[in-house]
Amino acid sequence: MLDRGRLGPEHGPQGPIGVDHGREPERLKVLTRHASNLLETPLLFYVALLFILTSGAANGMFLTLAWAYVAARFVHAYIHLGTNNVTHRFLAFGTSLLILTAMWIGVLAHVIGSRP
Repeated sequence: MLDRGRLGPEHGPQGPIGVDHGREPERLKVLTRHASNLLETPLLFYVALLFILTSGAANGMFLTLAWAYVAARFVHAYIHLGTNNVTHRFLAFGTSLLILTAMWIGVLAHVIGSRP
């Protein structure tokens, strides 16, 4: 059993949790940050898709926007894991964010338009 009084709640067996002691290779850091990014704005995309599919709003516009979002995220991932040019990566991210915003505006327009 771990003696929490001695180590404290923020310590693990290797030292303070979340502290990088320089042991993690740079490539692993990049991959870890990339995996973390995949759970941020794409979650809003998944929720938008659920709204679109369950509300019966699915149409060609949403299909086009969804594939454009996926393509923009793929380009962002390619840049992030490749050259990591910040300007190009920001443009890809900004494009995906604009597409996601357009999807949510479409979802809201559908919800407001279908109210009695």
